[in-house]
Amino acid sequence: MYRILLPILSLLSCATAFAQPDPNAIGMFTNPPEARRLPSPLTKLDTPEKSARYFINALSDNSELNLSVAVAGARVGFYGGDEWDEVYRDIYSFNAAKNLKVESIKVDAQTDDEATVTVTAHQEFRNGDQLPMQQGKSVPYTLQLRREINPLAPGFGVPQAIWRTIPLTNEEILSKPLHELPPLQLSATLAVRDPSLLPFLRRQRGMGQLKQLALGALQFVQDYDGYFAFDDSGHERALRPYLKKDSLYTIAGTKDEKWHFNDNLTEKSFPLLKDTSRTVLFYDGSAPDSEHLNFRFDDKTLIGFADGHVASVAKDQLNDLIWKPLDVGKLVV
Repeated sequence: MYRILLPILSLLSCATAFAQPDPNAIGMFTNPPEARRLPSPLTKLDTPEKSARYFINALSDNSELNLSVAVAGARVGFYGGDEWDEVYRDIYSFNAAKNLKVESIKVDAQTDDEATVTVTAHQEFRNGDQLPMQQGKSVPYTLQLRREINPLAPGFGVPQAIWRTIPLTNEEILSKPLHELPPLQLSATLAVRDPSLLPFLRRQRGMGQLKQLALGALQFVQDYDGYFAFDDSGHERALRPYLKKDSLYTIAGTKDEKWHFNDNLTEKSFPLLKDTSRTVLFYDGSAPDSEHLNFRFDDKTLIGFADGHVASVAKDQLNDLIWKPLDVGKLVV
């Protein structure tokens, strides 16, 4: 009997060990979402200054729930899939806004229902348990706020209206690259989690990924005498010292589909490429040619080129792509 139980107990012990929570996982040592309470309906966001500070604090604390209270038009709670977490992670403006330390808040204009404030803040850098350090200079940010019915106060005896930060409209979001949009308003817009924005955000994130992959590859060839000393199957290992983030290799909006390196450039000399602005470096497809590309972004495909730029390419532009550079020197070991 004991001989039978001992192996089982050993397996249970191993299973228990593997079932321990990962201390490095996001959200460890914090209450799970279902254990958090809604902010008190008595939260006093009765002035534009208080609301602006509440919004920025919610950004800094990475509090999805408090952000949904602070932003006009947002539903209070947890909405949208895990892809939104990837959006927040990949978009620099959102991450930069999370590290702001408020210095002052000034009301520039105010009516009964709307207000404009200037928030002066600087970015903070935190290194473990050390005191936060200022990173960069103080920057003024403009926020628009609107007085709305308090979403946490459906009954009586609590504030019936609060000030909430106004997000950008979808038209404003679509009008410019994300890095050109004001970071605080962009952060407010992302907090709304409007699913209609996801296709646009995927394309923007994908272009950002390709830009970094291309720059990483160009740094690599500088260190390897100008040669692409890697192939598609090894490009992740080759570029990891230059890029650091493994998430860059997975196409935005997908679970496990990867960007591919153009194997026609393997062992080729970069300085001898004749037209780098048309030569494909990274692509989305099953083979390094125009016939096997995926057109997942508004019926276009994203291409990272050998000169470092990224473009959204339509099917009628495929003839402009160079896949196989001619008469280019090959790496000789």
